[in-house]
Amino acid sequence: MDNDSLHIMVGNMTIDNISFTLSNNDILPSPLSLEIRTAFKVVYSLIILLAVVGNVTVIVVVSTARTKLTVTDMYILSLAVADLLISLLNMPFQLNFFITNEWKMGLFLCKFSNYIQGVVITASILTLTVIALDRYFLICRQQLSRKVHTKKVACVAILSLWILSLLIVCPQVRAERLDIVLKLDYSTHTPEGIAQLCREHFERPEVVTIAVYVLVYVTPLIIMMLSYGAIAHRLWIQHPIGDMLENPRNHERSVKQKKKIIQMLMLLVLAFAVLWLPFFTAQLVEEYVEMEETFRTRQAVLQLIGYTNCCVNPIIYAFLNSHFQREFRSLCARRRLPHIIRPLPRSINRTNTLATQEQEICVISNRVP
Repeated sequence: MDNDSLHIMVGNMTIDNISFTLSNNDILPSPLSLEIRTAFKVVYSLIILLAVVGNVTVIVVVSTARTKLTVTDMYILSLAVADLLISLLNMPFQLNFFITNEWKMGLFLCKFSNYIQGVVITASILTLTVIALDRYFLICRQQLSRKVHTKKVACVAILSLWILSLLIVCPQVRAERLDIVLKLDYSTHTPEGIAQLCREHFERPEVVTIAVYVLVYVTPLIIMMLSYGAIAHRLWIQHPIGDMLENPRNHERSVKQKKKIIQMLMLLVLAFAVLWLPFFTAQLVEEYVEMEETFRTRQAVLQLIGYTNCCVNPIIYAFLNSHFQREFRSLCARRRLPHIIRPLPRSINRTNTLATQEQEICVISNRVP
């Protein structure tokens, strides 16, 4: 819409028949179709509901489990908290933006919502990376794991990765601004007012996008692939760890359970990588390729695909972790029959669960506290 004669209302002033040039960044994009907005309302609401219910369930089940909280339990809790935060503090605002086609929630929520999204995504992938490294040391470097695989180290690691995530995304707070744009009546292509959009303003946005793509997405995935590759080689190809000669039955059961846990953790990584890859890639492509108007719809869909990761993780726990299933059933039974079924003393409980310890979230022979 270049060099057109416009009739614009600005406050109490009327500017008639003034010719000037507008770029696409100065005009509010056309709204999503009614069908797409309706679909977004339904899908977003479903994802938010599943994410909140699923991750709250994970947090409650893991934190109130009868068995002692393990190192991996602590990392799983960190991941569940991250998924819960993005479903409560980011997704509702993004849904409102897609429905209204403009940002109506002010500068604070503009900065806060996008900051939370960046922090949570970064914290999630760093948590998955720490889990992969923890598994690697536990299975492939047992001597070193006695120093690394401890609750104290896990607390320091979780605290550090969240602080690092908060710091990495800090520049985005300053970069987020509210832009005033021209709002058009797309049926007549005439101005009908002004609107606000929440946008990032970096001096070199392409450098920032590449840095985020490489440091926050690609590099952690490479570390996780190498870690799980070494673990898979150790468990499936080399002679399994443990004393197979002294206790072959327990050794075989231990290795089998380790494989199940590794498969579950690898599936968590795969889900994150696959579901967020389209969004990260689209962000990168957008910096170098001029996109047509329909790209906005596709980008919204790609972001929605990434959000589904928040409700996928609890489903993975529920279907692939027998320990989680058992603790969930126990929790439900205690809630239904509080006067009949009471938690056993921790000393008795630990005695009764020795035979099934390999099925805990942190399964390992010669287990380290």
